[in-house]
Amino acid sequence: MKTYARIESGVVVELAASDTVPAKSFHSSLHWVEASLGVAENFLFDGTCFTAPPLLPAIPLPTLADLQARLASLAVEIAALSPTS
Repeated sequence: MKTYARIESGVVVELAASDTVPAKSFHSSLHWVEASLGVAENFLFDGTCFTAPPLLPAIPLPTLADLQARLASLAVEIAALSPTS
């Protein structure tokens, strides 16, 4: 059984394992190519080779102190909006 990748705009959007070429079973507008071992969804395909997508930079999480400062700031803003009695 072989693995096939469906390509849209140079990106793997679907994988299918089959004994027959998917292009024979699906609409001709869908672009299927035989995929090498390790190819996954979101891999890039340039017409010849598959490459892994670029890694996204890590987004730092706020610290507890950052969140507490933001909470205090929001509390001041809310107090300013509240009607006085």
